[in-house]
Amino acid sequence: VVASGVALGGSANFHNRAKKAVDIIIHTANNASGTIYDVTSAMTGIARTLKSSAEISNRFPTARAASKFLSYVSRRMDREAANIEKEARDNRRLIDVAVTIVYVISVVAISLNLAVAIAISGMFLTLLPLFWSLIVLCWLLFGIYFFLHNFANDTCRALETFDHNPQNSSLSSLVPCDDLAAARPTLRRVREGIYDLVSQLNVVAANVTAAYGVPANYIQVCNPFSPPPNYHYQPLDEFTCPPPAFPIGDIPKVVKLVTCSDDGTCGHQQFVSAADYRLVEGYASSIQSLVDAFPEMQSLVECDSVKASLSQIVHRHCQPLKKNAKMAWASLVPLSVLDMALLVLVLVIQRMASLRTSGSVGTVAKDDAPPAPLPRRSSSLELAGSGGHRDQLV
Repeated sequence: VVASGVALGGSANFHNRAKKAVDIIIHTANNASGTIYDVTSAMTGIARTLKSSAEISNRFPTARAASKFLSYVSRRMDREAANIEKEARDNRRLIDVAVTIVYVISVVAISLNLAVAIAISGMFLTLLPLFWSLIVLCWLLFGIYFFLHNFANDTCRALETFDHNPQNSSLSSLVPCDDLAAARPTLRRVREGIYDLVSQLNVVAANVTAAYGVPANYIQVCNPFSPPPNYHYQPLDEFTCPPPAFPIGDIPKVVKLVTCSDDGTCGHQQFVSAADYRLVEGYASSIQSLVDAFPEMQSLVECDSVKASLSQIVHRHCQPLKKNAKMAWASLVPLSVLDMALLVLVLVIQRMASLRTSGSVGTVAKDDAPPAPLPRRSSSLELAGSGGHRDQLV
């Protein structure tokens, strides 16, 4: 009973810990695909704006080519994100099925084993074949949990090495950090491009406001990146973007004040057409979406999210996984040995009982046999007759 309880507890805890570790990995994969989708959504918005604006296409011949390139890159990134989601979903289903099957078999086998062992103790000998099968199954489960314990031990050791020194870890070829690091130059060009764009916007805004007698810093766009050469990302708050400055996403709110109506009527100090306003709105929202996704994108390229997930598994789930797997196989050993001892004991008792029964049957058979006939005595006449006959012979 004690061994069965320990085995059931170890199996249940191992099942729960394994599912939690898988959930962490799947959550990281889903976050990565979500980040890619955010970036491709912003790129698609910019490409759509470039393609839909006839004025930009006429003024800048390369705009259409840039739109096609952005659309092409967006489609490729969307396919990669879809592949990440599909692989994560398929692997999760496979691991869940495998872990659940082992857990269900463990619970059923150990519970039946306990029930049949109690029944065998009561000499329900018709269950002996089932008991044999359960003993074999318990040894098989011991082998499975012993393998899982060694596998978890080796995996956690590799994860710990990767957590301390990713470059010299055996997991470096499996974890896609090197592939992600190849995108660092592209990410730097994105930072440089957005920084230059915001700087040029501020120059144009200063010139326009100066022409209307407005202070130069009246329209000031906050730059989400630091000056060269580092171009570090800096979250915008009341310190990095003090009023009256505003982020890129709020440009349409300012431009709306100087935008003419849809029918072309322009009021006092209104000089931006409705078509240009829609163009500015599309660009601003797309670039702001790109800026909002930048922290996650940078974390993805630097492999921070992957490292954080693996570190969480190492520090929170590795020890319980190894402990529960060891608890399961260590309790299955005495359980299987005790089952075999019980089986041998029952067979010995059965044999002794059969021998005792056969001996008692033989004794009863001898006691019930009919008595042997007594030797026959000759009468005096027969003796006399036999004597006279003898005299005659003589």
